Amino acid sequence: MHYDKGFDSNTIIGQHDKKIKQQLLSKCGPGVSFINSTWIEKDNDLKALLKSNPKKIVCYSGPDWENRKCRTKANEAIDKHPNVIRFGNYDGDHYWSFWLDFIHDNWYKYQTADVMDMENNDITKVYMCLNRKPHEHRIFLVKHLMARGLQDCGYLSLGKFENPWDYHGIEVPITLKSDVVNKEGDESVAGDAGGITNDITSLGLRSNWNSHFLNIVSETTIHTNVFVSEKVFKPIIGMRPFIVLGDDNVYKILHDWGIDTFDDLFGTGYKHRWHTDRIKWICNVVQNLKQRKDLKKLLISLKPRLEHNVKMLQRAAVKNRQFIDKVKF
Repeated sequence: MHYDKGFDSNTIIGQHDKKIKQQLLSKCGPGVSFINSTWIEKDNDLKALLKSNPKKIVCYSGPDWENRKCRTKANEAIDKHPNVIRFGNYDGDHYWSFWLDFIHDNWYKYQTADVMDMENNDITKVYMCLNRKPHEHRIFLVKHLMARGLQDCGYLSLGKFENPWDYHGIEVPITLKSDVVNKEGDESVAGDAGGITNDITSLGLRSNWNSHFLNIVSETTIHTNVFVSEKVFKPIIGMRPFIVLGDDNVYKILHDWGIDTFDDLFGTGYKHRWHTDRIKWICNVVQNLKQRKDLKKLLISLKPRLEHNVKMLQRAAVKNRQFIDKVKF
């Protein structure tokens, strides 16, 4: 038996997810049940699967984050089984990245601009920080950047939910003056988040990308085991130094892959336990960079390290693919 109520397979995310699920199902031996944890509920279908008393359960977390802290009833029921393998967005022996595999297949789509063409581009913005869905940690990040008067030295956006929400006094949506429209990304999600496109397969507008120095990645979650999406991979492919506001284990995963996180430039504020302290650290980094007049020169000097990161990400993507090809349950 298997349980699956995830992404629509007619979208670009759903198509890739379908391919991965089919591959995982083919690796499940007799008596092994498969659960796709995306949007899981403790409903009759899940109860029937658990009641069938499988020898083993493979619980997969792919394009969406692992949800043990927010869909507790379903996950507690699963974890009562004595033999559960959590595959995907779980730090451990069966960690595997859906989004790393996604960019492995779509890498060419992100390479539409000469990102290090510094002869024809100037660094006019200290940072880029794009926030489509206004999750609470993203609202606080934007609020702190604005409180420090740092909104104008960066490309900053913040979306808007269709339902009423507390934006802590921020006028939303905050949109870029010029932006792309990503049709295949928009078709993969519900709601328009205040008109901000779901740009999952490009670096965005070339002129915006080429004119910023620091990429601030506000990941989807800060409360799960480990979720690393295409948002983190964009600045690596696009050869920009970056900072991530995300789950506690994000930097551990990046370091395991051999990614340079520029600790000598920005410090290690990502180690702070509380995301509020990490937000203060990010604002301090932006504040310090704003004082510098040599960001273009600094970016050029970082080119060997940025190229190293591209190679390490490519290597990690290959190993990620090899892992799912070899795994058996």
